Amino acid sequence: MSNHNRRTFVVTSLSGLSLSLLTGFKRLTRTAAEFARPQASLNGSDFSFIHFSDTHINPRTPGQLQNEDSRSVETLEWLARCSSEPVVQKPYSITTGMPAFAIHTGDVMEYGPVGYAWQDFEKAIASMACPVSLVPGNHDNTWGEINHLLRKTYGDDSYSFDFGGCHFICINSSGLLDPLPSLDRRTLDWVAADLAAVPDSTPLLIAMHHPLSGDAGYASEYDKIRLWKLLVGRRVALIMDGHWHTVHCQQWQGIDRVNGGATFGIHTGYNTVTLKDGILRVMFRYEKESDERPQLVPLLEKPLKDLASLADFPLRVPTETDTGGQLRVHVPKSPHSVSMRVWIDSDIENAQYLREASDFHIFALDTEKICRGWHFVSARVRESGKRAVTTAERFKLLPGQDASYQVYETNVGAGVKTRPLVNEDLISLANTSGRVFGLSRSLEKKWTYDTESQVVHSLSEIGERILVGDIAGKVHCLNSADGKKTWKASLPNPLYAAAAIHGALAIFADGAGWLHAINHKDGQIQWSSQLTNYGFESKPLLVEGQLIAGCWDGFIYSVDCDSGRTLWKTWSPKGHQDVKSRYYGAADSPIVACGGSLFACDRGWVLGRFTLNGEFQEVIQENITSITASNVDQSLYAKSLNNYLTRLDSACTPIWEVEVPTGRVPNQPVEFDGRVAILSDTGILTILDSDSGQQLFQYSISPRLYCLSGIGTDSKSAIVSADMDGTVTSLERKDVLEPVHS
Repeated sequence: MSNHNRRTFVVTSLSGLSLSLLTGFKRLTRTAAEFARPQASLNGSDFSFIHFSDTHINPRTPGQLQNEDSRSVETLEWLARCSSEPVVQKPYSITTGMPAFAIHTGDVMEYGPVGYAWQDFEKAIASMACPVSLVPGNHDNTWGEINHLLRKTYGDDSYSFDFGGCHFICINSSGLLDPLPSLDRRTLDWVAADLAAVPDSTPLLIAMHHPLSGDAGYASEYDKIRLWKLLVGRRVALIMDGHWHTVHCQQWQGIDRVNGGATFGIHTGYNTVTLKDGILRVMFRYEKESDERPQLVPLLEKPLKDLASLADFPLRVPTETDTGGQLRVHVPKSPHSVSMRVWIDSDIENAQYLREASDFHIFALDTEKICRGWHFVSARVRESGKRAVTTAERFKLLPGQDASYQVYETNVGAGVKTRPLVNEDLISLANTSGRVFGLSRSLEKKWTYDTESQVVHSLSEIGERILVGDIAGKVHCLNSADGKKTWKASLPNPLYAAAAIHGALAIFADGAGWLHAINHKDGQIQWSSQLTNYGFESKPLLVEGQLIAGCWDGFIYSVDCDSGRTLWKTWSPKGHQDVKSRYYGAADSPIVACGGSLFACDRGWVLGRFTLNGEFQEVIQENITSITASNVDQSLYAKSLNNYLTRLDSACTPIWEVEVPTGRVPNQPVEFDGRVAILSDTGILTILDSDSGQQLFQYSISPRLYCLSGIGTDSKSAIVSADMDGTVTSLERKDVLEPVHS
């Protein structure tokens, strides 16, 4: 990173690019050169900046005129005026120069980059007098994603820069095509690499969307603690976040964090952050005065010279254990501790204190009631006069010798959202860093291919070819034997969904409402058809010459496979039941055909039945997140929000219903060889007898991190899945396992 005396930022992005403010770190619509002026140098002189959040710019499709009175527009005009004025913090009697830059902590848009939403945001801040950096929020990356836009603007969706003697880290905490926050492996590895080049004494300021204190939806405490461990030994001055649209200063793990309010609603305004005479101060400024609250709210004041490095108290936990009854945990002693708690995962707190050793407290945790596989153990220590600090370590409870499945594991370096493809001698998948992997059945690496983008769900196979779509709109055709590229095609919009194969055509439903039919032998586009302006996410269904797909505009579409001509469209089940809204689209859970009917479940968690002509028939069940048709009869498996899996017959009457870990993630149940497998949000993989629903095997593939890949199977003996830490797990039935898989 360069010296700021050159009057330029140097930005280091997740993709490894270094971008100068005068070239790559441009403020959206204007080049950063238009904003160049004397800035604070790296010697730690005084400066100030703006922190704002949650603008939620409305979607605007082609043909719609921009509404100058829509959400946040007037407030952003006010904010732009404020950016050209000296920063005044009256509660602290502080005045500084104009803000050097602004940081937006996510939810830039209400519904992702639909139509002209991104351009409308650019226009709304066009008169800002300083550069603007931003991180994505859940509203930016759920129904579409802005990662591909951030990559063009800042180098990637996570990046950093130096200013005024401080190091700023902008972290993407939003899930990719999912509202759940996730600190995936690619992000954490980038943070570690970024910090390796920063002196330990440098004050750190972190910007991210999802707050780390309280419940912002992370998979577990362990998910967040993995980030904290990277910050141990560092001087973290401040975390800036959004999501909650509120005004407060709290602490997480002893680190001060402030929320950025919003540009609409009851907490409309922004934070000013100043560093003057070595003192960091944060103040929230409401846009309008009110008799019910002050307009200027002081949130934080502290001298940076008193900023201590974060300290860990590492636990001693066996990485693997087969004790099957107790897990012994050694917690370091602290002379100032006044209380201590130790527990497994998120909901089991039955620790038993055994004894005190010279340097440790020793605990024994009961493991009888947890399944085999990965878990985490946490310890929370509260010291006198200080807030409690939590640490955590993962451990694996090994399967017993009599387990019916052989477990294989590997890590692919980034989270996985593609459903693994499982064949006789090859398992293929792609991670969120855009790398495609060919693995043996025992998960040994055979080959890799780099798309140089990010891959969500778009992975399909046709014979000996694999088709991969990325968020840059590229289609990569790979030879499954060696991973070498056969051809590559470019489409105009991001690709999230896997292709549907119809004869010689691979049909892609893209992230902006278009369908594209490509000859999968040579990559030539045969036809393209625009159905809507909103995105498709899940693999389309092919049935009786129709291609049927749910969309994030709330509708289900049917087109003719040969021409792309629209045959019909209808609302999702929730739209027929009561609420017609794009928020309840049937877009992230594939539609299935069964017994001469279509079945769809939507983001309103409603399962409905339709005729093959798109006529709505009935609501079958509520609180359903995903469905799968049986391979052997006309029955249907329905996964619920509230920890049940139900098998329904052709009349939609339950054959059986069993209690099993599930969750809201639309991971489809998978049927294979008289069994059905189901994966919970945080990695508990359960195998049931398909006839009776009796549990046959259960294994935790992740230490309570989100698992968004779904389950791949060869329909015979193997199931494969992965988590957002990049761990891939394969379970092979021992009774049919070959001696060696190559």
